[in-house]
Amino acid sequence: MKPPQSSDTATARAAPPAPGPNTAGSRVVRRVVGTQGSIQLLAALGAATSHARKVHDPRCAFEDHLVIHGLFAPAGREDAFAATIRSLAEAVGPWRTIVHLGPDRVEALETAQRRDGPRDAVRRLHDIVGVDHADELYLVRNWQFCNELLINAYRGARKICYGDGIGIYFDPPYLGPRVTARDRLLALATRLRTRVGRLVGLSHAFSRVDFDVAYLSLPRVLGDRPPMDTVHVERATLLEILQKMSGRIDPDAIRTLRQRIGERPTTFLVTSNLSEADRMGPEREIQAYRAFMESVGGARGAVAVIKPHPREGTGKLAALKQALADFFEEILILDEGPPAFAPFELLLLDGGFVGPDLRLADDVRVVTFSSACVSLALLFGTRPVLGFGDLLVREFFRAEYVPGRLRHEVELNAAMSAILRDVEDASP
Repeated sequence: MKPPQSSDTATARAAPPAPGPNTAGSRVVRRVVGTQGSIQLLAALGAATSHARKVHDPRCAFEDHLVIHGLFAPAGREDAFAATIRSLAEAVGPWRTIVHLGPDRVEALETAQRRDGPRDAVRRLHDIVGVDHADELYLVRNWQFCNELLINAYRGARKICYGDGIGIYFDPPYLGPRVTARDRLLALATRLRTRVGRLVGLSHAFSRVDFDVAYLSLPRVLGDRPPMDTVHVERATLLEILQKMSGRIDPDAIRTLRQRIGERPTTFLVTSNLSEADRMGPEREIQAYRAFMESVGGARGAVAVIKPHPREGTGKLAALKQALADFFEEILILDEGPPAFAPFELLLLDGGFVGPDLRLADDVRVVTFSSACVSLALLFGTRPVLGFGDLLVREFFRAEYVPGRLRHEVELNAAMSAILRDVEDASP
């Protein structure tokens, strides 16, 4: 594995895309891909691959630029997260540039926007990425600072949404607190001030720029229907890309994990950044995980492998391990190196926890607490255990987040059922 790359490195250059046998004289399409995580990278590459197959001549050549941003990793872990994404991206194909907008760089861009306006922030971004225009732009969403900056910086591009997670569209308030009438009035007042300020030349806010199209693997499983034309990304395309990424998680770490597990049954706990996102307090989150495991039970002689969310603080993991010690013979935590930041689905694949038929092994159980459950259903045709359930949500979540979380879990369960029906129907 390559050592982590510092976020202070302006531009990391890879070999330019090698043209295919018939690309001489063909058009070169410049693509800028923004990604906020490793599973999002898989969705982005699935969208770009699908769009190329749908729209472009097979002889077309591509000039690709990757912008890693918005990782929101805990202190001291940002560079390792970005390095893992870089390694996965390079496994799939060549990139003209790969840049990481780390916290210091984002702060400088935000300062430039506030002080001198969006044009100066855009100019600075162009210098960082190394290109001032693109033919296609791929983003998770068109809100949050870096996404707004990118979509304003490359407004002339074909703007393509690939969704969050494995390819799901979320409206901005989907998982937020309950919206009151006062909240709506304040939001309306802010929009009006911004619009008036822009008209008189006083506002330094970015313009709202909509997507042209969305390429999503799961376009209508959660929330509202995407407000743009949508193209479906096939499961086979995602699996093809995942296979290319195979082997980029530290093989020694995977080998050690398998040796420690041995022949014992295994429960993977895919936790979430609930306290970091202020959905509940840190102690309450630990209590909620324990209460849920009491409801579903452990397994005699089993090993638990905790796969934390990449944005999850490591400080609570020791407390979580202690809280769950009653339920398992041994608890392992994947909190270091590429296994901590790579897609969980890739860990299952590389670790041999799924068979050649891409089905989860019989002695493996997966417990999830987020939309990670739908990617497991889509890629591996398995239905993981989903927490927390109605009673625990009402007991442990902050009151303003309870309605959204209850809705989310209902929709996740319905989504898994629909996905698994589709996967079964498509099986030979």
